[in-house]
Amino acid sequence: MSLTKKEKAITKKSLISLLVAVINKHTTIELRNECSVYGKVTSTSPYMDVDLESAILTAADGIQTEFSTLYIAGKNIRYVHIPDDIDIIETLKNIHGRPRGKQAKNK
Repeated sequence: MSLTKKEKAITKKSLISLLVAVINKHTTIELRNECSVYGKVTSTSPYMDVDLESAILTAADGIQTEFSTLYIAGKNIRYVHIPDDIDIIETLKNIHGRPRGKQAKNK
């Protein structure tokens, strides 16, 4: 799937691009309704939508429900846990490339 110009701009100007590093990894996503989901991220979108497989949804009261696949709309996500094995700085450098302009000259 190719991104539109608008989607590319959204991705470059935010940390949503960091979600790409979580693809094919297991992580926890906290939702705005006090639930959390643990599963393997299979895809993400520039709007922070996330697809997971082998997901376990934990409700606010502690009840757990398993899903083979689960889609979460970005507007429902409060926080995505970035696994410890991901180097955030290096990932951002790889995604966005070298800094340009004054910052690049100062380094």
